[in-house]
Amino acid sequence: MVSGAKENVPPTGSSGKIGRQIKKRLKGALAPFVDMPLDVMLCIFELLDPLDLLHLSRLSKAFRRVLMSKSSISAWKSARRNIGGLPEPLHGLSEPAWANLVFVPICHFCYKTSVKTPELLFRARICTACMPLHTLSIADLQRVPESVRTDDGTLLVATLIPISPSKQAGKRRPEESCLVLDYEEIFQAWLACNTEHERNMLIQSRSCSMAHLRSHASECSSWLSRIQIVKDMETEKLKRNRLQAIQRKLTYLGYGAALAAMPSVDILAKHSLVNQTRPLTDRIWTNIQGELVKYMEKVKVDRLAREHHELLQRRRKVAIDYLRMCKALAPSTLFPPMLDFFELPPIRKIIHLPSNETVTPGHFHRITELIVLHSEAWESSITQRVVDFTLGEDSPLSLEEKCSQAKLAQNVFVCKKCTVFSRSLNRRCRKNKPLCITPLFFPDIMSHRCLSLGFDYCAQDDELRRTATASVRVPWSTTCFEINDRACEVVNALLAFIGADPETTTAEDLDDEMEDYQFKYTTPLEDYVKLVNYVKLVNADTFWADDWFVLETVLDGGIFLSPHCTDLPCESYYRGYDSMVEHLRDHHGLTTVTDNVDMYARGRNLLPEQRSARTTEGIGIIPEGHPLHATMEEE
Repeated sequence: MVSGAKENVPPTGSSGKIGRQIKKRLKGALAPFVDMPLDVMLCIFELLDPLDLLHLSRLSKAFRRVLMSKSSISAWKSARRNIGGLPEPLHGLSEPAWANLVFVPICHFCYKTSVKTPELLFRARICTACMPLHTLSIADLQRVPESVRTDDGTLLVATLIPISPSKQAGKRRPEESCLVLDYEEIFQAWLACNTEHERNMLIQSRSCSMAHLRSHASECSSWLSRIQIVKDMETEKLKRNRLQAIQRKLTYLGYGAALAAMPSVDILAKHSLVNQTRPLTDRIWTNIQGELVKYMEKVKVDRLAREHHELLQRRRKVAIDYLRMCKALAPSTLFPPMLDFFELPPIRKIIHLPSNETVTPGHFHRITELIVLHSEAWESSITQRVVDFTLGEDSPLSLEEKCSQAKLAQNVFVCKKCTVFSRSLNRRCRKNKPLCITPLFFPDIMSHRCLSLGFDYCAQDDELRRTATASVRVPWSTTCFEINDRACEVVNALLAFIGADPETTTAEDLDDEMEDYQFKYTTPLEDYVKLVNYVKLVNADTFWADDWFVLETVLDGGIFLSPHCTDLPCESYYRGYDSMVEHLRDHHGLTTVTDNVDMYARGRNLLPEQRSARTTEGIGIIPEGHPLHATMEEE
């Protein structure tokens, strides 16, 4: 009775609680196997794979004694033939060593690191950490002693030992190398040869063995490649089965719509809990269900955010079309750049309307007057920023007085992005002379293109912010320009040269006076930049520094812009005439390109109605049929 009662007691854990009974491993259960007759054991071994025999040989000393004896060679060969197409061992390797090289992905030197591909010519697996310790590169072989060289100086040793392209740690490309052990072996064998006949025999035997080794290694490499392809296919099949099983489980939990809305099934397949070869069992699913449910909730949130972003992008495209139309109809008006335009309160309100509303151009046309008011407010704000940058925020002058002071011709701005350096991009280099500097003046500097362009690698995928160059559209800022002291000195000298008052003369005043002013040695100058260039030539020693150059033509024939590219991803400020014509024909479908209508030169002379104060950018865009076209034709 007592014994029967004990037998009915359920198994308990160490804490006394009822739990799952755990089977203990039976140690030494295969020990009686080695007591079987040898011929019976060998017949059983012949049915196994080489890797199974390796595992058995490392299980106990008794198994190792049997499997490593010469009498078991037939079992190893039969096991090798069980692997379809596996070549015979390389020269110098036994059957167990060959199986270890092919099937055990462990470094043969440190026995720690996993190595995926064996070095067949070296007959070993070598990790990248052990590679420099146990190999010599061809460059190292060039420094071998003279005694190992032939009479004509050629490196004979390189033809007598295996040479293989090996990946060295810290180097991007494989390097031709040999094993240190092989080099030392051939080095000693060469020194042991006392006569020329012995050396010739050594060369002949080693050359034949190397040719056979290379041929056999090539055959083995092809087999390994085929086996690896089969393994990869099996691995992908197991992963795909696990993925499909997880998808069925998630669909049952109500995530079918989220799975269908994924841009690619690879998003789920790359998850660490999904990208595995283990079959999905109920127990495994119980363990990973919570984590995958959290992941699917995150995917759902990301999908909603992505769809909302795509909706905003579609509405922003409508806003861009409206902005381009405004620039075409009012070329003399300074409109905010694209990103600043999106942030105008009325524009932002339309872009962020509820998702169930469809935004059309009519939404913007109905509030044109309000948009103009906010654009003027934006222009006033950046005007304040520019005059504060010019005169300082602590200036006691009023805004109107600051603007008058900022318009003076002696305030010369230079764009740090437009400055082309002739030797390098290191502005701190004393020999780094600017090749091209464009003088800018207030207030036309507010429309300078670089103030709304920058480098943001995170925005390269945003199709609205991209341009045809490496720069992207950014909010308007003054970070790229500075007041150039040397340019100011030149302008002050120029004003004194023509007798103008630097405290009252603006850049516009000089434009008006230049038509009636003549210099000796030159014809009447029509452009202020040419006038500055003239002073540079005549008074270089007095007024000009040797490390500063005024605007030069960077592109032969000039740089051309097009109203068809304004605020579009294809917009570029570095196209020549032929390049722009080709672009308009290929990307905009124009069969006929008309100068000053479809394209215009950057920096051209604009009519007063076409420019905001005095512009160096040529930002005016005159659409065909606009009244200003008639004025231009009359001129």
